[in-house]
Amino acid sequence: MYGAYIPGATRSADVAEYDLRMEELLRRLSTSKRVTWLMSQAAVLATTCFYALMLAWTMPASRTGLFFLLALPVLLVRRLPAAVFAAVLGEAVLGDIFGARPSIVFVLLVALGGYLAVRRPKAAAVGSVAAVAAAFVNVTHIPGETVSDAAQFSGGLAVGFAVAWVFGGGGGVSQTP
Repeated sequence: MYGAYIPGATRSADVAEYDLRMEELLRRLSTSKRVTWLMSQAAVLATTCFYALMLAWTMPASRTGLFFLLALPVLLVRRLPAAVFAAVLGEAVLGDIFGARPSIVFVLLVALGGYLAVRRPKAAAVGSVAAVAAAFVNVTHIPGETVSDAAQFSGGLAVGFAVAWVFGGGGGVSQTP
């Protein structure tokens, strides 16, 4: 291990002490519960804001403000992942009532499915099947869309859930050799 260069340091003891302090600081930062908590909270908040913006972009102007309400459940994903998945799935099913069929709902469902696969694999499997079925029904109700279009969209969504399942850890892939 090479000593760090410190301008003005003349003794190797100063360099060694500096190295020890830096190692300790890096160790504390990398394992800090506070840092981990802040990073996960920032990710949840960013996801919620992104989801609200995408809903606002795809919903009619007459529904202003509704997108904030629809995005709120995502804030609870760390405590209630299955309930948040169910709430967002409900939003997808009720999209006709809100006058919008934003595809971002299904993108969020895939991401939540991957997260849920880590925490509750059985709930993720059931939720994924329900989401694919909801996507099929939603697409068949769009004027001009055929059953073939619905099957294609639902198949793509099923592949997305499968990939999320594997990356989420629900596929039985071991982390240790």
